[in-house]
Parts: sequence; C-alpha cells; structure tokens
Amino acid sequence: MYEGAPLPKEQVGIVRSGCVAGPGLKIMATQIDGKEISDVCADFALLPGEHQIELSAEQLVPKLETGMLRSGSVLGAPPFPMSVQPDQTSQVVWASQSPLRITCSLRAGEEVTIVGTRGMGQEWEARCQER
Repeated sequence: MYEGAPLPKEQVGIVRSGCVAGPGLKIMATQIDGKEISDVCADFALLPGEHQIELSAEQLVPKLETGMLRSGSVLGAPPFPMSVQPDQTSQVVWASQSPLRITCSLRAGEEVTIVGTRGMGQEWEARCQER
C-alpha cells in the first residue's frame, strides 16, 4: 500500500485483517488512506504513521448440518439425527449499513490486528490492536 520497492518488515507496519472464519464479527477493510481495496480480507504493509482505514462488518453464524445415522435392520427403526456439526460455510445474520472510519497509528516493525465488537442495532466499533 505504498509506492516503491518492497521494504523489509522492520521498516513498515503491518495491518492484519479482521476477517475471521466461522462465527463472529468479520471486519473488512474497504479503503486505506482513500484507496479502494480489492481484497477486503488481506493483510497490508504500510509506512509508519497514521492511516485512515474504512471498514465494513458482517456478523456470521455457522451453518449447521445434521447427519443421519441408521440403526436396526433393513426394515427396522427409522434413522435418527447424529450430533449437529458446523458446516464450513457461514450465514450472514447482520451487516453494517454504512462504513466505519478508524485511524491506526503504526510504528516501523509493528503489527496490529483490526478487532471490533457489535453493539445494539447497527452500532459497532473497531480499532487497531497491537499484537
């Protein structure tokens, strides 16, 4: 996310994505310093300093699949459900309706992760947390 040749990690700050697999709040960076982001779940190397990050979020709930176990003889007892297992795909149950803008201050060699929580209704918050 900066001009020029790639710099060693000791000279840049890393912003780790707030995207999570499975249930939880999935936080996606849509812009950094006014530049549109094509991969909203990517991690970014940025020059040290303050950066404006525009975010969107989704609340995910795992999709549950119920397996069937058969017992008895061929004409015996009907199948009964086994334990419920989460499927690999998740269902979106809430999505932010407007972007949230935060400022992250990065130092050279530092890594931060975007973390956040959902409040009531459309309220939510996010911040950069040092790793």
